[in-house]
Parts: sequence; structure tokens; C-alpha cells
Amino acid sequence: RSSLFHAEDWNNLVQSLQSATSTDRAFRTELRVVRPTGEVRWCLVAAAVTFNDKGEPHRVSGVTIDITDRKEAERRQTLLTREVDHRARNALAIVQAIVRLGRAATMEEYIVGVEGRVRALSLSHELLSQSRWQGADIVRLIAEEFAPYQSGSEVRAHGEGPSIILPADKAQTVALVIHELATNAAKYGALSVPNGRVDLKWNLHEGKLALDWTESGGP
Repeated sequence: RSSLFHAEDWNNLVQSLQSATSTDRAFRTELRVVRPTGEVRWCLVAAAVTFNDKGEPHRVSGVTIDITDRKEAERRQTLLTREVDHRARNALAIVQAIVRLGRAATMEEYIVGVEGRVRALSLSHELLSQSRWQGADIVRLIAEEFAPYQSGSEVRAHGEGPSIILPADKAQTVALVIHELATNAAKYGALSVPNGRVDLKWNLHEGKLALDWTESGGP
């Protein structure tokens, strides 16, 4: 009965049956079975066709094995492979942009600038990896980026805002933005003098991340 099988697999089963001959009776195929509840299960079918004296198909006998778990694992693996490929290409594109668009007066400054940006990218990648690429908490991302500017009890770079899980494709960009702002403050702004201070506040407004960067006590 065709109603027992997924519509896309019924024709494959019929073709497998029709291709059997008296000298090549066995066949093997994977197909989806539709249960009365509507649930779909993947099955491996290994069968053989018995022919009568006239050489006509008389009976089909064989075994059916439920392979739904295996097929689901294969599906997840395929999705993961595609996701890893996408993330890798995205990261490479960002690194290429960092190298191509970097500007500095000397080669030493250029190297330092590129290394700093790559470290910021690596930090966001690590946070995303810990969450299995579900997202990165902006609180942790900013805390890590501000860590070099804290000394003992003195907080020279302060962040304040709610915990927001940044999507994977946005976390790396935000990490680079914060890194650039902090680097500029350390070179030319508030963090370039002993009494300078940076305050960063953030919030989410109608699905858009708003960053409020304030420098005080600087040149």
C-alpha cells in the first residue's frame, strides 16, 4: 500500500521491486514509513523477490530495520558541517578586511593593530564556541575587552548594561567595534592619560543594540 510510505520514496521502492530478476532477486533501499499517527520513520529495507515457474514475481520477503536515529544524526552532522564552513568563511572574510583596511604610520604599528583585532576576533570566537555557536553574552565580551585597562581596585573602563546574547553573526562585529573604540581611547583618548576613564552603557531597543560610549578626564 503506497499510503504506508512517504510519497517521495514510493516510486523508488516500486523501481527496486521491478528491477529484481530471477538471477538478481535481492535489493536494498532506504525509505520513510508513515505511521497512522503521522509520524515518519526512516527504515532500511533488505528484501528478495521470489518468482514463480513463469518467471513472474510471486512473493517479496525480507527485513526492515528502523534507522531513524542514524538518519537524524546524519542530518545534524550535515547541518553542523555547513555551519562550520559558513563560520570559517565568515571569519576569513573578517581577517581579510582587517589586513586590507588596516592603516598605520609604521610596520610595527600595523602589526600591533592587526594582532589586536585578530585577538578580539579570537575572543568572540572562543565565547561562541563555549556556547556551541548559539551566541555570545555581551557582558562577558566587554569584560574581556576591558580587562587590560583595569589595575587593582582602579576601574578605568566600566561597562554597564543587561545580559544580551548576541547572535553568532553579530558577536564578532561587536567585538571588533569595542576593540577599536578601546584601542583609540588608549592611543589618543581617555585611556592615554592616568586619570582618564571610559564608560560604556548598552541596551536593546526594538531589536537593535544601542551602545553609549563616554570618555572623561582625557586630553
